Amino acid sequence: MCPHKHICAGGYRAGEYNRVMSVSSKVVVVDIECTCWAARDDIPSEIIELGVCVFDGSTGNLGRKASFLVRPDRLDISEYCTRLTGLTVDRLAREGRPLVEILNRVRKLYAIKNGVWAGWGSGDRIHMARETSSKGIGNPFGGDYLDIGFLYRLHSRSRRRVGLEDALWTLDMDFEGRPHSGADDAWNAARILRRLTGWC
Repeated sequence: MCPHKHICAGGYRAGEYNRVMSVSSKVVVVDIECTCWAARDDIPSEIIELGVCVFDGSTGNLGRKASFLVRPDRLDISEYCTRLTGLTVDRLAREGRPLVEILNRVRKLYAIKNGVWAGWGSGDRIHMARETSSKGIGNPFGGDYLDIGFLYRLHSRSRRRVGLEDALWTLDMDFEGRPHSGADDAWNAARILRRLTGWC
C-alpha cells in the first residue's frame, strides 16, 4: 500500500487526471528554459533548452530524462541567465540547434501531437505557443495539457502557486539535479506527478 495514500486521494484524480490519462497512459513532461535578464523586460525571451521526461501512468515508471539545447535567433545570453541555467553563449553556439529542428526532433521521438503532455504550471505552455506562433513554427504540443502544479495545489488545498522546489520539500522529496536545468526540472516534475497519482 502506498504510504502517501492521503496524497493520492481527492476529486482531482477522478477529474482532470483521469480525463487526460484516458487519451494516453504516457505523459511527456516538459520544461523549458529561456533567455532572461536581471533587470530588463524589453527583449522577448527565447527558448534555449527543452527538457523532457516521460511518465508511464500504467506502470509508474519514469523514462530517461533528455535535454535539447536550442540556439536562439538572438544569441544574447546574459550573465544572470548563465548563473541561473548554467548555459553559455559558447555552448549554445556550439551545441544548440534551431528551435524548428529541435521541435521536429521531439515530435518524432515522443509522438506527442495527439498525446498528453505536462509541465509545472502554465507558463511553459503559454510561452511555447507564443514563440512558435511568432516564428511561424508548428507547435508539436497540441494535445491535452496536464498542469502538475495545479494538481499539487489541489492535493494540498492551496490557493497559492507553489514553486517546484517548494512542492518537493513539502512532499519530503529532495530535488534531484540542478534547478533551472530543463532536463532536471522535467525529471523532478515527473517525480511529483508519479507521487500524486499513487506511485511511490
